Amino acid sequence: MSAGHIDKLLQLWAASLASENKDPPFDSHVDLYETIDATRLGDVRWESFRVMYSGNLPAGGVPPWMKATYDV
Repeated sequence: MSAGHIDKLLQLWAASLASENKDPPFDSHVDLYETIDATRLGDVRWESFRVMYSGNLPAGGVPPWMKATYDV
């Protein structure tokens, strides 16, 4: 995700927390990157999984994302 998109996402997150008078966990993409860089490496295994849309498909043209599988 681009730095600009991360910042936009954090702004949306902050807006959703404003009514509770809470802050998002990161101020900006720079804050996020610094946190990642400061995280110690350990023996935690990486895990991944696959997701796909499982709802009803519309009649006619089916958008490609409805048939795709995504690795997370």
